[in-house]
Amino acid sequence: MMNLNDRFTQLVTSQMPRDLLEKITETSSHMEKLDGPFGLEIGDKAPNFCLSNADGKKVCLEDYLSKGPVILSFYRGDWCPFCIQELQAFQEVMDKIKLSGTTVIAISPQMSERALSLKEKHDLDYELLSDPDQKVIKDYKLQFTLDSELQGFYMDHLKVDLKKENGDASWYLPVPATYILDENAIVRDRFVSMNFMERMDPEKAVESINTLSYFESIFQNAPMAMAILDMNGIIINHNSAVNRLFEYPEGKTAVGVSVLDHPSLSSPRKGKLIEDVLKARTEYGVVEEEPLRSAVTGVNKIVNFSVAQLIVGGKMTGAICTIEDVTEKVKQRQELEEMKAHFEAIFRNIPTAVSILDTDGMVIDHNAAFNYLFKIPEGEFAKNLNVLDDPMLKEAGISEMAYDALKNNVPYGELNEVPCGDGYINFRGSQLLVGGELQGGIGLFEDVTEKVLKTQELEKTL
Repeated sequence: MMNLNDRFTQLVTSQMPRDLLEKITETSSHMEKLDGPFGLEIGDKAPNFCLSNADGKKVCLEDYLSKGPVILSFYRGDWCPFCIQELQAFQEVMDKIKLSGTTVIAISPQMSERALSLKEKHDLDYELLSDPDQKVIKDYKLQFTLDSELQGFYMDHLKVDLKKENGDASWYLPVPATYILDENAIVRDRFVSMNFMERMDPEKAVESINTLSYFESIFQNAPMAMAILDMNGIIINHNSAVNRLFEYPEGKTAVGVSVLDHPSLSSPRKGKLIEDVLKARTEYGVVEEEPLRSAVTGVNKIVNFSVAQLIVGGKMTGAICTIEDVTEKVKQRQELEEMKAHFEAIFRNIPTAVSILDTDGMVIDHNAAFNYLFKIPEGEFAKNLNVLDDPMLKEAGISEMAYDALKNNVPYGELNEVPCGDGYINFRGSQLLVGGELQGGIGLFEDVTEKVLKTQELEKTL
């Protein structure tokens, strides 16, 4: 398929006399020097409008945006061969455009009956709208006035009298322009050129729409709740995860809700963060583990809330919020902390002496019974005690058992009634595994001195 630039090249080389082509080129250069810049910028919000279509029916931009993205093109009129080529080129890719759920709208300053004739002549399957007073053209910053030199060119060389062609009998024209608008009327891509022989190729428009659809799909299907805010903190779009988080019934939307006033989102911390971002005092911020009360069911949840500036085309257009439901995570952590506290209490108060080793055999924790057994002052810690090197523990055989556990992957061992210091102990040692990984060892020391001595005395009497 021939692209639009190739079409224009073919048009000027095969259908235009050389002297006219030279004059058009000269005029195009003259127009490029007119005061600008023209057109909305990427990131701007496109103004809504209601105009008559080719059938004389009033149609509004917002109605089309409610169904999906819009390709909005401004053309000069049916007398412009470059405009005709552009309109035909869009028709040739209409199947691709419709597949993406996108609408094409083309606007000119001509009356509706001229749009109808053009649509029927070229079998155009999209809306041609009439802006005879050029209010929309002005709102989109595209209107310019043809000076006397350009008026003479149009009258003498193109045989076009704009006072008769335009609906307002003026010498005003729109700058040829194409905008890609998302469903929130934000300009996501644009092509505006005073050179009327340059236009956005429809294939490029399709590419922009597909890119937009790709990211919209990611946004809508993201598992985390996400919302887009305008500069006033009003939600203009959100994904389905927001419905799940706030327990909205199917079909309900939060679009139009102010996050600064919403009872679930307007806590002092969240409200200040949103305000700081929207007023550009900060680019990004997070509020962690904030309570969020469902406005629908009244159920309390815990969320991590983040907000960042939304920059489109280098311009701040609002903010994007993400809300992560961490209720279960917080609950699990609290349960784990309670469990840890429970086992910590058992560890500290169990009458059996217990020590925890790292993988090098160094004692990194022990309980009070360990202090009592090894005559360590109450409240103090057995500093620099390495089970692998301690002479007393070596003599008792505990060092060798600890070495096997830590270095030779022996999971468990025990010693009974072995001499240790001034008495006798039973020892139970095992590897300390966390998540299947060896983190050290754990040792239990039972003082059996009295039991052994009694047994020895009994044996002497027999």
